[in-house]
Amino acid sequence: MKKKLIYFTVLGLLYGTQAMAAVPVTFTADTPAHAADVNSDFSNLDNRATANATAIAANAAAIAANTPSISSNAAAISTNVTAIAANKNAIATNTTSITTNASAIATNKTSTTTNAAAISANTTSITGNANAIAANTTSITTNANNIATNTTAITANATAIANIPGVTIYNFNDYTMDSTVTSKTFKLTGNFCNSTAVQETRDYTRTVNASSTNIVMTRKWLLSDSSVCQWRQYNYNVTATEKTLLGENKFNTAGTPTTSDTLAVPMVVANSTMAKGLQFGSGTTVNDTVNGFTGIFVQTKVALGIEDVTVPANTYTGCLKTSTIRSSDAYGTFQQVSWSCPHVGEVKRIQMSTASGYRIWELSSITP
Repeated sequence: MKKKLIYFTVLGLLYGTQAMAAVPVTFTADTPAHAADVNSDFSNLDNRATANATAIAANAAAIAANTPSISSNAAAISTNVTAIAANKNAIATNTTSITTNASAIATNKTSTTTNAAAISANTTSITGNANAIAANTTSITTNANNIATNTTAITANATAIANIPGVTIYNFNDYTMDSTVTSKTFKLTGNFCNSTAVQETRDYTRTVNASSTNIVMTRKWLLSDSSVCQWRQYNYNVTATEKTLLGENKFNTAGTPTTSDTLAVPMVVANSTMAKGLQFGSGTTVNDTVNGFTGIFVQTKVALGIEDVTVPANTYTGCLKTSTIRSSDAYGTFQQVSWSCPHVGEVKRIQMSTASGYRIWELSSITP
């Protein structure tokens, strides 16, 4: 009995007044307790203790199960905090970019307004230029007609002179290169590409027609490292009685056309009745289809006589010496003397102009 009272007292201390209040039998102080009542209370308390122990074990298991989830949630919360901080920084950066873009847009609007005003001013200038070009075109057409008339008269005079007894006549066919020649190389002296070019190459392509031959001559000025500093192409037509220049194309160093000139009337550069000491030549308009330019081209030539010439390639005899005076807003103005030899064509040229100074070409090789 005493042991049970001690156990009861301990349980009371452990479970508290609420647990004790829940026992089936209530004891009164200083009143003897019945063993059956005490045993009933202890049995009830035992059952409750067992139930509580089971509940505590279940709670402990639940806590153990929840602990990984709580750790996982804590890690996720930490990750989210980092992401939120990063997003705040990104938002701040975007805000700065938006402000910068707004400033740029405002600047562009100002530029657009300025450009619109400039375009309007340019349109007015273009209209004025178009009117001026139309007026010039009319003048050029008139000049071309006059040039054509003069050319006819010059040709007639040349024929008449050729028939005068005692006049020396030179036929250009006797001083042209053979049809087998495909290229030439010239040594350069003077102001070529600001005095930096040292060599000119000339390549020839021929197309034979029923009554004439078309010759395309490609000329390139080369620097000491063989790079190109100037590139031009000339189109000639050759018949039994004359050689005429049809047009000229200019290219940049990459080979892209910068001009494409066509002569309204082919320019006679040589013929079969060149009288010694007497001028021949003609004039025409030049139409540049790349730049929309129209200019004037006038050229006169004189056959001076026969000379021997020594150049790096060889010494040539019986060469025709001619003088040329050219005036053109498309091709420049210059005076030159050249020597053309049988089977070889031109072997030497000396040229002088106000714009470029002096230039000398001397044949250094020929193929074949």
